Formats: sequence, C-alpha cells, structure tokens
Amino acid sequence: MNKDQDFFLRRQILHTSPENFNDTALEVFRFQYAYNETYRTFCDLLKRDLDDVTIIEKIPFLPIRFFKTKQIKTTAFDAELIFESSGTSGCATSRHHVKESRLYEESFLKAFREAYGDEKKYCILGLLPSYLER
Repeated sequence: MNKDQDFFLRRQILHTSPENFNDTALEVFRFQYAYNETYRTFCDLLKRDLDDVTIIEKIPFLPIRFFKTKQIKTTAFDAELIFESSGTSGCATSRHHVKESRLYEESFLKAFREAYGDEKKYCILGLLPSYLER
C-alpha cells in the first residue's frame, strides 16, 4: 500500500456520510482483506469470495475470541496504544492494537459529535473493575 492509497482511505472514512456509507464500508472490507492476514484467512475459511461481498450485510465479522489469541493488525506497525478488555469473565483478555492514537481520537470524536453533538456538553464517567482484583 502506498501513501496515496492510505491518505485516500483515511479521508474517505473520516468524510463518510449516509450517502456513501455502504461504498466506504465495502472499501474498508477490501482493505482489511488485503492487508490483514488473520482476517483474510478467516474469510477464506468461510469461503467468502471477495467479489461476492457487494453489500455490507455480507461482510464477515471477526469473532471477538480472535482478539484474545492473536494480534489483529492491518498492515505491520508498532501500536501507539493497546486497549485491553477487563477480563472480568475470567477468560483471557482481548487486545485492540491502535496504530495511530491521533487518527483513533479523530475518528471517535467525529462519530460522537454526529450522534450526540459537542462532547464538551457531557461529563462521561466510567466504572472499571479494579485491575488489582483481576
């Protein structure tokens, strides 16, 4: 993947609208298939042909258990952030490797603003289990 492709896909994702959502989702699916070995193998085992995925309902979802046993990454990178599940179920924790924290933040803030408005109007609290108790 070259820098122009990367820039185009990022821009397309951050400027997704209801009118182009399906096309963008299908483009992201193809990108994940091309550059995420675990996802590609999963799709191939499901016998999901790339050309058959023409609507978003046909995009396969990677089971959460894969995030507990494999490093799920699209392209090779050293993660700036790694989110880990709480492990309160007593099982292994799942891990989400984030390539770029700035892009991650820009993406979730855009989604939040579109759904709820200005984030400064909210006080968001989270209750997390004690990590010492894990």
